[in-house]
Amino acid sequence: MRITEHVYQVSGIIYGMNSNVYAIDTESGVILIDAGYADKQYGSMMDVMKQYRLESKVTAVFLTHAHLDHAGNAYRFEDKGAEIYIGHKDKDALSQGGPAVLEKQFGTRFHTCQHAAGVKDGDFFDFGDVTLKVIDIPGHTAGAVAYLAEADGKVILFIGDMFSLQGATPQDEIIIDPGWDGGPDFDAKKNVDSFELLKTLNPQIIAPGHSSIYIGDGQGVLKKAANTAKERYRD
Repeated sequence: MRITEHVYQVSGIIYGMNSNVYAIDTESGVILIDAGYADKQYGSMMDVMKQYRLESKVTAVFLTHAHLDHAGNAYRFEDKGAEIYIGHKDKDALSQGGPAVLEKQFGTRFHTCQHAAGVKDGDFFDFGDVTLKVIDIPGHTAGAVAYLAEADGKVILFIGDMFSLQGATPQDEIIIDPGWDGGPDFDAKKNVDSFELLKTLNPQIIAPGHSSIYIGDGQGVLKKAANTAKERYRD
């Protein structure tokens, strides 16, 4: 699905896949936000990318966190020569696998990445016609990050598993579901603090790691998400 002229959703529920993967076609090559999980999703994602002639141009993969459903296919792109980036506090999980990437929950071995670069808050990437800024959002995992992109005159916030949009009420009130909190390094306080940080932003598009994207009043949705998180995790 084309989101803007150069930004695409190439995996997710609209293609029958669980987690979202986004592709941005830049002057410096295609960059992916997250990489999905296992053979079925990889095959589906590559089929979609072929429709847009993106499949042979991937030069970098930016992971929002190390959980298997978002990082499980990263090694495939590393093997093809793409640069892999992940929050610096999740880098060890990406290179080692084990409990932090949820191998037990998924019932499969995690294919590690040995040459990933760790990114931290404020890191900035310039791809010519597209820029990407790293925002640390620990909580869901120790090293979870969001990416704030500017592309095609739009500000797009890729939030990983901070929250998903679970439809809307008959009164058209968005239903927000804070991300899964069962991981071994989940931290409720840091998670709430990360929501508070994100609500200061005003993106035009919010792109979560699961379910639907949102186009419109981004700050309004982020403020509602922060309030929802506070209600869930208040002492």
